[in-house]
Amino acid sequence: MITKASSLALQDKGFSLSLSHARKPIVQRMTRTTIMWIIILHLPIAYLIRQFTVFATAHALLTLALGLYWILKDRIPERVMYTCAYIVGSETLWRAGKAAVFWEYGKYSICLLLLLAMMKYKTARRLSFWPLLYFLLLVPSILALPEFDRDGISFNLSGPLTLAITAFFFNQRDLRKSTLKNLLVFMIAPLAGLSFVATFFIIQADTITFVQYSMKSTSAGFGPNQVASALGLGALVAAYFAFIETGDKRLRQYMSTIAVWLLAQSFLTFSRGGVWTTLGALFVLFLFSLSKSVTRRRILRVSVTLAAFFILFWPILNDFTGGVLEARFLSTDPSKRDLIIKADWNAFLEHPGLGVGPGQSSWYHRTIFRESQPHTEYSRLLAEHGILGLLSMAVLFHVSATRFLSRSSPEQRGFKVVFTTWAVLFMAHAAMRLAAPAFLFGLSGVRIVENEG
Repeated sequence: MITKASSLALQDKGFSLSLSHARKPIVQRMTRTTIMWIIILHLPIAYLIRQFTVFATAHALLTLALGLYWILKDRIPERVMYTCAYIVGSETLWRAGKAAVFWEYGKYSICLLLLLAMMKYKTARRLSFWPLLYFLLLVPSILALPEFDRDGISFNLSGPLTLAITAFFFNQRDLRKSTLKNLLVFMIAPLAGLSFVATFFIIQADTITFVQYSMKSTSAGFGPNQVASALGLGALVAAYFAFIETGDKRLRQYMSTIAVWLLAQSFLTFSRGGVWTTLGALFVLFLFSLSKSVTRRRILRVSVTLAAFFILFWPILNDFTGGVLEARFLSTDPSKRDLIIKADWNAFLEHPGLGVGPGQSSWYHRTIFRESQPHTEYSRLLAEHGILGLLSMAVLFHVSATRFLSRSSPEQRGFKVVFTTWAVLFMAHAAMRLAAPAFLFGLSGVRIVENEG
């Protein structure tokens, strides 16, 4: 127990206090009713964002403005963290709604908020400099550019910058379990709204011709890759919430239902990456939760829900698509990603030192396939950053391995591995198109503590 005197002594010695012990949270643990109303209200909000550019723009700007307001007003960064999680959940909606903000607005909003938060509030107890090393290794490749391209640099380094800042902010920071749950709710709400919009688009469509490739018509009229990944993230977060919720059976059921709904909608985008990433992360959580009886019971509950989905709902979805859904997800066609990876490898072999520079790998893709954006973050790091990109990648893998091999509690390890796995798998098929993998990789560095009192 930390007394006021010991608290002041720690501060005098230069140690920062954890969020969980320094002060009581601003937002107490939300009730089941509050959580459900937050999610329900985001269904019409998401529809308005998708249909009206003015509303999407206002929503994006207001979200950032609120985050800045919380920094000015609050004594702890709790609501700033909630805002960042909300941005992660809203980013795909803003893009789908054509919000009048720049493409990487979500990532740079998170960077701005967390940088300001680190300037105002004390950071984690034990600072770690691996995030700084990871990012700085990528900077020298700017010298390899044929000409200075500010927009290209800011676009292609926005993901790594977000990961570095998020990881630096969250690393070794204590987080109350109730605060973590609140954060997850603010991430789920806009993602549930996105799923509602995608479902609405399917219902109101006169006819849908299902084909064995990603479909905009079942993805809220936006990019299936991003929508599937966002919906998969929502399903994962809802399932994880159900996994750690021990006191409210009905809330567990609600979250499990939301997880099944978002996963089903992710399947209907016909974009496989988002689905397999989520299922892969859940499988890892399942394996790590079998070692202890307390987590074994929880994961079995979640597993039963997912099993029921595949037994009951998969045949319905497959029949709805005329059998095309099953054919799509049983296909092993890499959708030309193998050609992009090969082109990236060739670029690395030709420019092993600094690489070809941020954003330049797309030109090399023409030699084998066509000019295209990278889909795999790891081959992109090699092509655009050379040996330094390989070292940067090694930093990420070392941190990931450390989290997998940590001797923390089963619940703590489960949290670290499930979201680290999701982030690592996401980057394997969609690079850093969204802020989500960077944010979750950083968030996975926190330490979950039980609530006081």
